[in-house]
Amino acid sequence: KQESCEQNHSSVAIETPEVIEAAADVKENTKAVSCSSTAGEMQMDIKEASRQQLLERVSQLENYKVLLSDLQAYIQSIQREIKDIQDSMVKMVLEHKKNLAAATQTRDLEEDKEGQTEDTKDSAKTEIDACLTPVDSCSSSSTGDFPSVASLTEALSELHKRMAEIPEDSKRFPFPDVLECCLVLLHIGSHHPFDLPADVQQLACDLLQKYGKTGTFLKV
Repeated sequence: KQESCEQNHSSVAIETPEVIEAAADVKENTKAVSCSSTAGEMQMDIKEASRQQLLERVSQLENYKVLLSDLQAYIQSIQREIKDIQDSMVKMVLEHKKNLAAATQTRDLEEDKEGQTEDTKDSAKTEIDACLTPVDSCSSSSTGDFPSVASLTEALSELHKRMAEIPEDSKRFPFPDVLECCLVLLHIGSHHPFDLPADVQQLACDLLQKYGKTGTFLKV
């Protein structure tokens, strides 16, 4: 009977308000610690995932370094110069034809006129004779906008000579435009500075300064 009373007394002691409140506090603290631990682990996981993604992007851009070939940039710069000279020569021929057509039209009009003076005839003949001269003479004396054919031919010959010195294996297959690749990589680096490796950025800048001295690349 005495043992039964002691058990009842213990049960009543456990169920007092103070004990219940203390137990609730312990439970709440345990829950808060658990939540804090979970949040910390989540933040660490996010940071680790971000770091891995950054490393992957850096690795991918590092692989693009193979596109920044100095030899291919040299070949492409020669090809651009050849094309520029050929375009200049085409413009010279077109300008010569234009002048010749205008002079011929003037002669026909003058011949149709009655009472044409000898001075007018001589003037028209002189203009026609000037445009009937070789393209080199007409372009250098009449337009003044183009270099002479002789100078362009000499420059073109020198470029073909330089191209012939390059091994055929390097010219056999097409290659992406190196300077355009430089611009794309530098554009990515300007928006995501931590993604582009420093050596890739420096190589892209060096190639642009070395070979981007003409045309659109010079403007960029």
